[in-house]
Amino acid sequence: MTDQLFGVPQPAGATAAPDDGPPERLGRWVLHRAGILNVWQYDRVELRFAGGRVLLRGKNGAGKSKALEVLLPFLLDGDTRTIDAAGRDRTTVGWLMTDGREPGNHLGYVWLELRSSDEDGHDRFCTVGAGLKSSSATRQTATWYFLVEDVRVGAGLALEDDGECLSLERLKAQLGEQVTTSAAEHRRRVAHRLFGLRDEARYANLLHLLHRLRDPNIGNRIEAGELAAVLRDALPPPSDTSLEVGAERFDALEQIREQLERTQRTATALGRFMVSYVGYARTVLRGRAEAVLDAVRQHRRAEREAAAREAETAEANLRRDDADAEVRRLRGEESAAAAELEGLQQSDAYKQHLQLVDRRKAVQAADHAAVVAESSAELARRGLREAESDLAVARARADTAVAELVAARAPMLRHAVGAGVDAAVIPEAPDASTGEAELAATRSGVVAALDVARGRRRQVDVVRRLAGASL
Repeated sequence: MTDQLFGVPQPAGATAAPDDGPPERLGRWVLHRAGILNVWQYDRVELRFAGGRVLLRGKNGAGKSKALEVLLPFLLDGDTRTIDAAGRDRTTVGWLMTDGREPGNHLGYVWLELRSSDEDGHDRFCTVGAGLKSSSATRQTATWYFLVEDVRVGAGLALEDDGECLSLERLKAQLGEQVTTSAAEHRRRVAHRLFGLRDEARYANLLHLLHRLRDPNIGNRIEAGELAAVLRDALPPPSDTSLEVGAERFDALEQIREQLERTQRTATALGRFMVSYVGYARTVLRGRAEAVLDAVRQHRRAEREAAAREAETAEANLRRDDADAEVRRLRGEESAAAAELEGLQQSDAYKQHLQLVDRRKAVQAADHAAVVAESSAELARRGLREAESDLAVARARADTAVAELVAARAPMLRHAVGAGVDAAVIPEAPDASTGEAELAATRSGVVAALDVARGRRRQVDVVRRLAGASL
């Protein structure tokens, strides 16, 4: 087929002239171009819109309805089940891609370009498209969708290469994640980017209206005076949820009336209560106000006391400063006195004074030693007198013992002779000229003689006892 089946012929590869559009369309997306590539009997067709509108003229069977079916609203909802505008399900993806064609796999694209202009004259473009694929052998079909901004078909976006349409994989390699095979995801993207809608139900209602208004027979119904019926049929049917909510609202009217009456009675009771509560609130407020006034008075007293304390603190700080100055002065005097003392300690007079102190200490020690010596001498003299007294007593006793020894020597001799003891063991009686050593020897000899005499006497007694026993 030719590049243009209907409308004004355009040179191949031509682009549309800028269209400012009416002022009220500034900042909104407006239909700008559309294209059909290798779909049904279309080879390459490009439609251009003026101010968002296009007029298709042609004979019956020229393909005007099919052009609308494969473009709108199919590119807005991606629903292949509602492509047929008359609702007879004759137009399907499989039929569009295989009707009148040789067996094999067939690829095609349909696309729609929208333009948005701002007040400064800057234009933005958004392209919505779909790829169609069908196999006459397996009778399997596939569709995929894309939505890109600021990339235009023929100016950065290529849908064919060397006369062959791009496959899904090659298109993904070119556009990436902007390609999807999910019709639901495509609807969400179009609703958000082109219409600013995030409510899927609201967008579904809009699509329902578009499907009703594109019916080819709608003009006949309008001419027959059925405009109201057409618009009513175009409205989306109410959902079951809306009907249930409406029914619940009607059922709740009686409850709402009773609740309103209870509310009114409650309001009347609250009005009476408020009269008493206002008096109570005034009393409470008066008490709290007095408490606030007391707190203010206490605060003011505290402020005065704080001011007095601050004055006292300032005075104490002054006294402290004076005391610090006096301490510094005294420390200076102490340092001077210490220096003077150190100088004095280094002087000859001070050294002589230290020698004098040492001599005084030596004199005091000598005095103390003299006192101690005097005490010791007194004790020695006392001991000497006691020793002399003891010596006199001992001499008297010795004289007495000598006298007794002299007196006892004669009896001892007789007893010794009588006992058969040698008289030589009896010591001689000492006289006045006998010395201390000789007296001691005499005493020892007397003691020995007495011991010998006692031993002999015991022997005589033993002999006598034995003799008496034998008699």
